[in-house]
Amino acid sequence: MTKFVLFLYMLFSLGITFQAPIVGAMTYVWLACADPQARNSGFFAWQWPLITIAVYGISYLGSKKKEFSLGSPIFLWLFLFYAWTCVTTVFAEVPDQADEIWWDFTRVVIAFFFIGGAISKSKDLNLVAWAMLAAVASLVASGLVQVVASGGGSHVV
Repeated sequence: MTKFVLFLYMLFSLGITFQAPIVGAMTYVWLACADPQARNSGFFAWQWPLITIAVYGISYLGSKKKEFSLGSPIFLWLFLFYAWTCVTTVFAEVPDQADEIWWDFTRVVIAFFFIGGAISKSKDLNLVAWAMLAAVASLVASGLVQVVASGGGSHVV
């Protein structure tokens, strides 16, 4: 049941992202914090963070109102760290494992630049905080349902 609810939520969220790109950014933040897709399998085991950031990027680049700023020093430091990671990946002792980890890190860095650059107002930063709070709340709610459904016999770790 939760797989289906997540699937419907994601379709709804991606649809709204085309109208309001910030919804896609906050959905990505929620997915990154809560990681609900890790418990899905079969048809519902989609790469929701990757799909979300791709739809967000397309809708953001297609929007008329773009407020994007990479002026903060954190972006320079992240870029330097990423460049250093690229150099060290080339000289890794186990290149196959390093390439997989590097690709995962590259996706996170791209998402950070997309979302971090789009946060230009305090309102947007508040939305990020609310998305993180929603992630924690969804994890707590799923644990609560698990304990209640088992009559207190299930332990949530």
